[in-house]
Amino acid sequence: GSFSGFSGGFSKKTWVPLSMVATLVLAIAGVFLYGLSGSVEALGTQLAADHVKCFEFASLPTILPDAKALSRAWAQSRCWSVTVPESASVEELEVMGIRRCISSEGQTAHVMYKWRGQPFSVYVLNSEHPRVGSVPRLVERLGQEAMIWSKGGRTYAVVTRGSPSEIERVAQYVQRSAQ
Repeated sequence: GSFSGFSGGFSKKTWVPLSMVATLVLAIAGVFLYGLSGSVEALGTQLAADHVKCFEFASLPTILPDAKALSRAWAQSRCWSVTVPESASVEELEVMGIRRCISSEGQTAHVMYKWRGQPFSVYVLNSEHPRVGSVPRLVERLGQEAMIWSKGGRTYAVVTRGSPSEIERVAQYVQRSAQ
């Protein structure tokens, strides 16, 4: 996929760490195990695997991008709009960039953040998942928590590590800001 707000490439030959190989194997197994059912758990597995992969290989920007500029760039290049939630000091959330992902549900915007210094992802799917309702649902996959909900013809998810109550609080900020 392509990144906005990230510098590209690696400056030296990069070896794939063993943890990444293990994560990808688990992700593939998870997609096979859960993917056939079209369940919320399958979607959570796909997004958790993408979250880990993206933060493992992404070069973080030296200058933090502007959320509104990322939203405009996404709409121009992808022909559908995404509201990128702003960085929020009260939530200790810093926007890092946006990239395109492909999931079993179609086109997905992946907005990458740092939350309390750790990776935090917001996914916006350009469709409603048939088994995801408007009440956020928490799914634990690959050591990550994914809070998933649908609203207004779209499916949203936040993926990170943390306690469910902390994730719920920052997910509420995303819900208010992204919709």
